Parts: sequence; structure tokens; C-alpha cells
Amino acid sequence: MVILSLGVGVQSTTMALMSAKGDLPPVDCAIFADPGYESKATMTYLNYLTTILPYPVFKVQKGNIKEDMLAAKGTTNFVVAPFYNQHTITGKKRHDP
Repeated sequence: MVILSLGVGVQSTTMALMSAKGDLPPVDCAIFADPGYESKATMTYLNYLTTILPYPVFKVQKGNIKEDMLAAKGTTNFVVAPFYNQHTITGKKRHDP
């Protein structure tokens, strides 16, 4: 069985489409590992891809990366990624995603 890891970025989307077209070997299915905190645009694009690919795309999810990381703050020795940042010159704050 050939499975494509579909992250919906440029590389995996290109491979998915090339496989569907026959420019790459065929795949049996694709798997999208949903971190639970993707942008609406990403999920809209993933849903679009599932309608044009000739093989099934399975979405798997365990938790929500934002909630998990915020819950871990102060309880682990690992770095917890920031979800807010501030431009050093303009001072404008940005929220991801």
C-alpha cells in the first residue's frame, strides 16, 4: 500500500496532484494529520483537494496543538511555541494563524 502524507503545503500538494495525473506512481490514499488549529483557508483548500483527488484522503486528529501547548506551559522543560508575536519596529501584534 502506498500512502501519501498530505500536509497541504506546496510539496505534498504537488505530489498528490502529480500522482493523480499519472506523472508520479499512484497512491492508494493520503493522510492529513490535523493539528486541530489550522487556518480556515487551509481547511478549505484541503476540502477542495479531497473533491478532485481520485483516491481517499483521511483526516486524523488527536487533540488541539494550541490547547495542548498552552496547557503544558510551565509544566515541562520543553519549549512551548509562542502564539503571539510583536513586530520589533512597529509594535504591531500578530496572532497565529
